Parts: sequence; structure tokens; C-alpha cells
Amino acid sequence: MTHSARGYFVRKVGTDGFRIGYQPTLKKVVSDRRASLDEEADIKPAMRALAKEEFERGRTIPLVPFPVDGSEIQDTPKLAMVVLEASQEWDPKSDLKGRVADWTKQRGTSPRLYLASLVWCIKKRGRELREKVENMLAWRRVKREIDEGLLGGEFERSDRAELTTRVKDAEEAARDEVWASYRYAFWPIAGNPRGSR
Repeated sequence: MTHSARGYFVRKVGTDGFRIGYQPTLKKVVSDRRASLDEEADIKPAMRALAKEEFERGRTIPLVPFPVDGSEIQDTPKLAMVVLEASQEWDPKSDLKGRVADWTKQRGTSPRLYLASLVWCIKKRGRELREKVENMLAWRRVKREIDEGLLGGEFERSDRAELTTRVKDAEEAARDEVWASYRYAFWPIAGNPRGSR
């Protein structure tokens, strides 16, 4: 890793030089914006929106995103995918497996007729998705602030040139992480979840 990649006030100059200055680098500003993100107002809604968007893309079966309880999930013979909130992570030691089994058997207070029509998609344990979403939000915020002229004078032309690429890379990394994180497919009738560990 180069000095400029690690330092918040170190810029690469030419092919083999560095300059230390008082103006923060783009990386420093992105880090500051990331630290200022609000859990409830920024991070959780963005995680939900991104996961829903990815699961909706090219889907061929009905999708039930983020149900609060079993009554929100239809009881029809048609196969449906139920995607749980990112905060509901798969852990064999938690009560999540039992809750999913209960929601599969019951729709609210009524017994479910078509238990085998539901496939559950559950996120693995870990912060990877959250971190990728935070990074995406921070890069988007910095780009917006620069585009609006709020940070315009602080950055060099080379910083501005890479900004669009950085935003796009952060968005792609977050989308990829949805699929890496939601790796458990659970069909309660069959027993254990299937997924990579």
C-alpha cells in the first residue's frame, strides 16, 4: 500500500513523488462523511432499498421483502421468496430458525395451507454489507457536495476525475455484497438452510 493510499493529507505527485499538504484528500473527506452517517436515517434505509432492488432485478417468482411477522406473507400454492431484514442474521444458535418455522406454519393466527411454497433468504452474520453500504453512501454524499460546489475548491483536477469512478465502484461493491451476504436459502420443510459458509 502506498503512502498516499494510507495518508489523509499525502498526495501522489508524478510517478514517484509525494506531497504532504494541509488540505484533506478525497479519502479523508469520504471517511468523515462515512463517520457522520446516521444508523436509522441513512444506513438501514439504504441497506433495505439496495437489497430489495437487487432481489427485484430479474426475479421470476413473487418476492416478500422484510416481513415483520408471518401475517404479511401470502398463503398460496405459488412459490415465493421471503427475504428477511439484514439485522436478522442466520445463526444456528439463535431463535431465528424457530421463528421462520413458525411463520411458515402459521399466517398470523391461522394455519398455513401451503407450507412448501415459501423459500426464505437470510443474511449471513457479519458487517460486510453494512460497511459496503456506508462506503457507497459516503462516496455519493461527497460527489453531491462537490457537484453542488460545497467542496469544489478543496480538490485537485485528478481528484475530481476519479470521483465518478469511485462512486460507481462503491455502488457495484455494495450490490455484489448483497449477494455475498444473503447466502442462506432456507426451506423449513426440508430442514437446514442451504448456503455457502
